[in-house]
Amino acid sequence: MAELTDELIDQIFEGCRSNIGDLTQSLGTNLSGEFQLEPGEETKGSEAIVAKVSEKPGIVVTLKYDGFGILCLIPEDLPIPDWYKSPNDSQAAQLQTLPMEWSVGMVPMELEAVEEKTITCENLRAHLEASQPTETARMLELSATVAGGKTSATIHLVMPVANPIMEQATDDSAGADAASATDSAASDSETGDAESSAAASKPASPAAAPEPEPAPLDPALAKRVARINKVPVNVIVRIAERKLELEQLRRIAPGALLMFDKPYDSPLDVYVDNRLYCRGEAVKIGETFGIKISECNAQIIREKKVHQV
Repeated sequence: MAELTDELIDQIFEGCRSNIGDLTQSLGTNLSGEFQLEPGEETKGSEAIVAKVSEKPGIVVTLKYDGFGILCLIPEDLPIPDWYKSPNDSQAAQLQTLPMEWSVGMVPMELEAVEEKTITCENLRAHLEASQPTETARMLELSATVAGGKTSATIHLVMPVANPIMEQATDDSAGADAASATDSAASDSETGDAESSAAASKPASPAAAPEPEPAPLDPALAKRVARINKVPVNVIVRIAERKLELEQLRRIAPGALLMFDKPYDSPLDVYVDNRLYCRGEAVKIGETFGIKISECNAQIIREKKVHQV
């Protein structure tokens, strides 16, 4: 089980400060806004940390590791767009991109997250308390400003917590489940004898074969894989291509149109280090361009030429 030492927390906070520009861009792109983040003061101790977090609704960017978790608590009045509680597929992808990008931007490579997730909650302080920040927990405040320089909200980066919550909470779900169980208990007891006698007269059905568990990854191999997980690669989206004669190339000027044989609604090719990796359709994410992946492990299919003899 890993332990988040003060030295590692110092590295994470320093990574946050030094990469604050990248974290700001990630926040603005994925929450469809324009923000400026400024690192603020640190707080130590679980009680002092909980007291500083508001009871407002918002989102929690959660990084879960083996033995502890890291939380980034973002209040609704950042502002977070109205769609965050019921996002469509594209918006949900934006929310789930946040933990991945923030992890890359501030967490050392030797820490490999078990799970990364963004969830919504109605009370940030209650969520933090349920996540159980340790007695030695530390918090870094990030002051967020919007266009015009007005401070809009404070984002709280808290670590470590003993019980990182990865499932979306549902209101009154526990009470509803308990009521359902109570209502069904009486009917179950009334019909229990009849069902047991009927079951005794039926032949036992063969038990389903258990699904084989996947073989655990060799620890040495897992460590080598973890080292390359954050190696940067070049990703290029290719819209179309064609050949031009030099004379045609010389005629190109502002306002000229280049036509391609590729239909406008065809999937776009995504290359990783000059190798075709996947295909997808162009989408708008906030005010930026994105790709919604529709096909992975894509291959270039070339038509074979027929040679007549």
